Amino acid sequence: MRRFWTICLCISLFFSFTSNPNRTLSFIIPDSIQPWVYVPLTRQWQHATAIRSLLKQIPPDASVSATTFIVPHLSGRRAIIRFPSLKFRNDEGQVVKVDYAIADIWQLQQYQAAFRGDRQTLQDSLSTVKWVTSDREYGIIDLKDGVVLLKKAVASKPQPLAQWKSIVNSK
Repeated sequence: MRRFWTICLCISLFFSFTSNPNRTLSFIIPDSIQPWVYVPLTRQWQHATAIRSLLKQIPPDASVSATTFIVPHLSGRRAIIRFPSLKFRNDEGQVVKVDYAIADIWQLQQYQAAFRGDRQTLQDSLSTVKWVTSDREYGIIDLKDGVVLLKKAVASKPQPLAQWKSIVNSK
């Protein structure tokens, strides 16, 4: 019986690794032999540098909404939710909006051709940014390499706003 369970465990681990759930092992196991999307490692590092520079602008105690691939970088925070959601229930039970939002539009644009979920998230993210900036609930305070940083209750800075409009118009 022990040998049977060992074999079952090995088979389940094999299929877990080869199916690459949530694309967490993509740096080791490619999504396919001939991928629809290929982003060189050097380009990914460059993009990660831009993300880190934006994350430094967010105070450690601020509540944040972030797209999927940025969430792990902020996971130690008390209040973090997945973008495009902007509201969460705090410890007092009140529904409040996050202080900052950061959305990696570049990542979603790159992988939308291969992953239907990314395509929908991209559309939702673009709509959310357009909606909250037009209502002036949030302002775009920085934009680097397709990653937009929003802050609650501030006006958008002119240069990042112009960059954002060029991204949206190119869609």
